[in-house]
Amino acid sequence: APLPTQNRLDLNVALTLVLAQAIKIAPQAADLLVSRAAVNLKLDDFTSAIADANKAIELDPTNSKAFLRKGVACFNMEEFVTAKAAFEQGKQLDSANGQFKTWIRKCNAEIEDEMACEE
Repeated sequence: APLPTQNRLDLNVALTLVLAQAIKIAPQAADLLVSRAAVNLKLDDFTSAIADANKAIELDPTNSKAFLRKGVACFNMEEFVTAKAAFEQGKQLDSANGQFKTWIRKCNAEIEDEMACEE
């Protein structure tokens, strides 16, 4: 059975704290930052998710998951052009991952909606 909402929230906060300690020990570990970005997404802390993803990209520009996390966070902040750019970079690194194509399609739809509203 799924965990109650409060338990999931507590677990995600605990994961964030554990990952913060791990990152202090290994600050150059891009995968730890990508993992913390994923937890921050679950906590709806999109600003922190973007910061972690950007740092992971800086450390390892070939980490496609970092671009995915950045794109999802930007999308949730309604920064659709930035999100699309992140998804496109990630797709170049991992063309087999269908999530990039799906998210790019979602970004295109949102960008079209924004442009239609401006007309």
